[in-house]
Amino acid sequence: MVPRVALIMYTSPSQERGLLAGISQYVRTHNRWSLYVQSHWMDNPEGLASWKGDGIIAYVNNSHLLEAIRQTGLPTVNVAEGLEQPLIPAVLPDNHAIGRLVAQAFLDNGFTNFAFSGINTAIYSNERMEGFEKTIQAQGYKCYRCHGDEEYDWNEPPKGLEDSIRALPKPVGLFACFDARARQVVETCHNQGIAVPEEVAVIGVNDDELICNLAEVPLSSVSLRSEQRGYEAARMLDQLMAGQRVEEVIRIGPQHVVTRRSSDMLAIDDPEVAQAVRYIRLHATEPIGVQHVVDKVLVSRRSLERRFRRILGRTPSDEITRVRVERARQLLDETDLPMTQIASASGLGDAVNLSRVFKRKTGMTPSQCREKRYLSR
Repeated sequence: MVPRVALIMYTSPSQERGLLAGISQYVRTHNRWSLYVQSHWMDNPEGLASWKGDGIIAYVNNSHLLEAIRQTGLPTVNVAEGLEQPLIPAVLPDNHAIGRLVAQAFLDNGFTNFAFSGINTAIYSNERMEGFEKTIQAQGYKCYRCHGDEEYDWNEPPKGLEDSIRALPKPVGLFACFDARARQVVETCHNQGIAVPEEVAVIGVNDDELICNLAEVPLSSVSLRSEQRGYEAARMLDQLMAGQRVEEVIRIGPQHVVTRRSSDMLAIDDPEVAQAVRYIRLHATEPIGVQHVVDKVLVSRRSLERRFRRILGRTPSDEITRVRVERARQLLDETDLPMTQIASASGLGDAVNLSRVFKRKTGMTPSQCREKRYLSR
């Protein structure tokens, strides 16, 4: 008999669409299920009591839904945050890793002032803040907080946000807990005549393309592995329905920062270093070396390297390698290109050099990086 599985989640937000795509991928490649998408049970879960099914994957973001699910006694996997964990088995984003990723993005762009805007009462927001703050503080910097009033309408910036943003030292890299808050930050800056990204560079989370592009300034945002979360949730439910034990919580790391206008700047006062960094990021995948950069900015190699170390904590050669490795990581994550083509497209030459440099910089081989993708399971 084909198992009947209820998918209790909204279908319009981009994150939920990704979850559904991952679940569908698992079902197509493994056991066949009859899937019942029940968005209305998110707010009115009473119908669960009479539903005859075998398992549930749900976006459990309120106690009313959680209790209705518990009453069914059915194997269930949660894919939402907001409630204390672990309550039921869950597949969730790795929020600390999200915070670390954003911190590193700002550090790589030369920022020395940092801020976080989130929701004090939200677990996921606090975890993202912790990952962000710890990475910033490890480099000797301070992270300012500008949350605003907790009681507000998402269509309006929260009270207190204007004052806290105005008081920030600038330029500042500001991490917002998710895209809707990032959009509020950009709107607040616009209303106060604060330039984005020149004074306040902003990065959100979820990479909801519609929300990101509706902002006054298109939003940079962390792309999450929603499809992988959906895939892993389906795999976990399959195990539960077979009577197997599973981990209480699986955390899925983020993909990368999708850079749009809201964070597209370098916070580097030295004009030659800023010019060199821009040149490297435009041309690192080409066969360039440090001398090409030196020739472009018209300063001595020794002077440029000394100024790079002082401002960015790394050399021009390190920056070239960093950009190449990040490009290789993106290609490994998003494409099925063979290693030889990835090596060439990232500026790392051949597959042998790709493997050597990638492992030295990331601690894993290119193949291990690719294996993290859910489709390779």
